[in-house]
Amino acid sequence: MPIACKLRVLHAKVNLKRAEQGQPPLSLRRLADESGVSLSVVAALNTGHSQRIDYATIDRLLNYFSGYFRVTTSDLLSWEPVSEALQEADRRAREEAPWSAASDGLAALGQQESGDTWQ
Repeated sequence: MPIACKLRVLHAKVNLKRAEQGQPPLSLRRLADESGVSLSVVAALNTGHSQRIDYATIDRLLNYFSGYFRVTTSDLLSWEPVSEALQEADRRAREEAPWSAASDGLAALGQQESGDTWQ
C-alpha cells in the first residue's frame, strides 16, 4: 500500500521515553483509552492491517503523541510511490484480460434474463 501508518514507530518512541523516565511501557489498550481511539483501530493501525484512517483518528493520535514529543502528520503517515515493477505488472494484467470480468458478468446476466438458473 502506498500510504503507510507508522503508529508502531511512534508507540516505540513513547515507550523509550517512558523507560528513560522509569515508567512502565505504554500498552496498546492504554494508548487506545487515553487517546480516545478504539482498541480495534489502534491494533489494526499498529499491525498495518488497516485499509483507511479517519481524520478524527489522525487528530486524536497526533494530539496524544504530542504530549510526549513534537509530532506531525508525516510522523504518523508516510506515502511511498508504487514501484515501477508493480505498476508494470498491474498494467500487463489489465492488458491481458481487460474484459474478462465484465464479459463473465454479462454472460451471467444473459443467463438470468433467459430463464437459465445460476450454477
